[in-house]
Amino acid sequence: MAESHVVSGLEAKRSELAGLVSNYKSEIKRLNEEIRMLGEAIKLFDPEYKVEAIKTKHINKNNAFFERNEASRMIFDLLRTSDKPISTVEITQFILEKKNVDPSQSKALQATLVNTLHKIKKKSQVQIVSIDKRNCYAWELVG
Repeated sequence: MAESHVVSGLEAKRSELAGLVSNYKSEIKRLNEEIRMLGEAIKLFDPEYKVEAIKTKHINKNNAFFERNEASRMIFDLLRTSDKPISTVEITQFILEKKNVDPSQSKALQATLVNTLHKIKKKSQVQIVSIDKRNCYAWELVG
């Protein structure tokens, strides 16, 4: 038989999540109504306008570790001052210490940094110079 405190904890969590879903559904309904009314307002000024053709704007979520462009600036600063390529693990360790991030967050931080490194690699600003047995890259500035 299940422990009653476990069941009550799970019940409370389920109740909380169901409340969030209900709240978000209400918010979605409200936002859809606003979108509909804006479409009607556009049609008042231009009845032939194709409201459906308006592209949805992408909303960036805030990063838990960095302000906008802070990660790439920190990576560039570190790579500029290094006389050798730096591994992803070393970059993560440096930023963990520099930003005083809880070490239990190192995997999430490293994932964020890998994404950032690959984005700036696409812009040809950094390059991978080696990869070790654990699939850990070593990075350096281009040029």
